[in-house]
Amino acid sequence: MKILKKVTLLILSFILLLNLILPATTSFAKETTTTYITVEEFLKRLLNSSKIVINTDTQNPIIDTAIEKGIIKKGEFTNYQSYITRQDVALVVNRVDELLHGDTYDEKLYEQITSKKRISDLTKVPKSKQDAVVKSFLKGIMVGNSNGKCTQDRSFRGKDKLNAKEVTTILTRLNNTAKRKKLSFDGQLIRTTKLPKNYKDFEYILESFPNSFYEKKFSWQITSYFNGDGSTRKPVEFKDYVSPKNIRSIQFITWDREYDMNNILDMNIDNWVEKIRDNLETRLNVDYRYVDESWITRLRKTYFIYDYSDMNNESYNKIATNKIVDYVKNMKKNKVIIKTDTVSVEPSSLYKSTSYRIRAYVKFKIISSNDLSNQSNVIYGSIPINENNLVKDKWIEMYIDIGLGSNNAMSTGEDYAINLDIIW
Repeated sequence: MKILKKVTLLILSFILLLNLILPATTSFAKETTTTYITVEEFLKRLLNSSKIVINTDTQNPIIDTAIEKGIIKKGEFTNYQSYITRQDVALVVNRVDELLHGDTYDEKLYEQITSKKRISDLTKVPKSKQDAVVKSFLKGIMVGNSNGKCTQDRSFRGKDKLNAKEVTTILTRLNNTAKRKKLSFDGQLIRTTKLPKNYKDFEYILESFPNSFYEKKFSWQITSYFNGDGSTRKPVEFKDYVSPKNIRSIQFITWDREYDMNNILDMNIDNWVEKIRDNLETRLNVDYRYVDESWITRLRKTYFIYDYSDMNNESYNKIATNKIVDYVKNMKKNKVIIKTDTVSVEPSSLYKSTSYRIRAYVKFKIISSNDLSNQSNVIYGSIPINENNLVKDKWIEMYIDIGLGSNNAMSTGEDYAINLDIIW
């Protein structure tokens, strides 16, 4: 009898344990199956949140109303019970946005996003849906995901299923324009929280760039300024320097006239950025086995060119070219191989201090070098780097302020090139 009681108690305990476990297991299974949202369920929430009246006199009120309002088209979806993708969300959300707020959009921003490929995987989206993806992006409704530190594009992952947790955020931004994300003039996501200490020096702060990028000291902060009596003084803005925030408020001055800086930058900023990017990508992508005349030519084109009409200046040009040639000879002997992971040149960092300068982020690795002590035989240019920072087989990250200028006193920026290439 005692044995029977013990067996009975054991069975009851086991049943109780199962009752405790099974609900949790069932709940977990239910949670995994509702991670995504179906087309019909999304349309229902979309119509309700946007206060679009649903026609209840039809066999399928949600779908029929969406078709009547032009939110979806007949045949666009083959199965309304399948999970909706991000690119399809962009398609229907943009149509509702046009119903609610009109079909106008920032055409210049649209061009910036597409020409600069700010959506890195846009080509993976069907062409019929790319326009809606770009518009939902530029309107700050669906801004994708960061591609990493100091990257200037974002991934949209259009073919991914929409996570149910994202629905509320997307619909809130759709219906309340004040809640939408802000983009820079060239299509990068702006952040407004956890800002760097010196955020007031910049027009805006970018989401993918950490505070350390902004808090690196400017050249005017490491330069000594003197009074007439020889005592030092603090630098004065608009006299000794111009911060990135105020760069567009000054005049661009040539020897005979002044120009509106906004017009100058609109014409030249992309070329300046590309010149710096070409310079850094060339300098930080070298392989002693393959570097040739084309590499030398490509690098030389990024640097300041003197006026060839002046024979004295022609000699300077030869000196500059010969410096690159000498570097190539030495780096080949040193068996240098450098690989670059990222070069991001950020136009919103443009400032003036003796010359115009733009900040860049670089990430590179020295794969091969017989001798790291002579830095000029490792990386071309001015490299006042602590020797301990140059190591092999380790990713090296730096923020660099590159200077731009011209020898042409009448230049309006079209011929600007690198005149200061210090990596520090």
